[in-house]
Amino acid sequence: TDQDDADNNNNDDEDDEISQRATILAKMSHNRYNAGLCYSEIKNRVFCGEENVIEIYDIKKNKWRSVWRRTQNNYYNYPSIWTHPINPNILFIAGDNDYIDDERCYLYNLGHCEWCDLRSNQKWKILKKTS
Repeated sequence: TDQDDADNNNNDDEDDEISQRATILAKMSHNRYNAGLCYSEIKNRVFCGEENVIEIYDIKKNKWRSVWRRTQNNYYNYPSIWTHPINPNILFIAGDNDYIDDERCYLYNLGHCEWCDLRSNQKWKILKKTS
């Protein structure tokens, strides 16, 4: 009906207005410097990680929580974080795990890639190169 269409249009306007407002975010559990970030549109969450700790920000609840398991390796200098395109419960992190000397700009190790299923309580798994 016309009234249903009008109601749906009003909800769309409200959603647009809400998405354009600035919000003060809740404080994270861990201080961050050079962290990696990822937004999951499907889950409406933000993932933030550095060293071996990943935190998840729930946009609707304005709350951060740490992923219960720490990664097996440390990730510094803006690690890449992403979710699986088909299963957003699978989270990946990749990047360097060694110190970068600013004067020489060498990466001695290009890093590792790990993943975990956010629904389970299992430890992070390291992706290994296959031949």
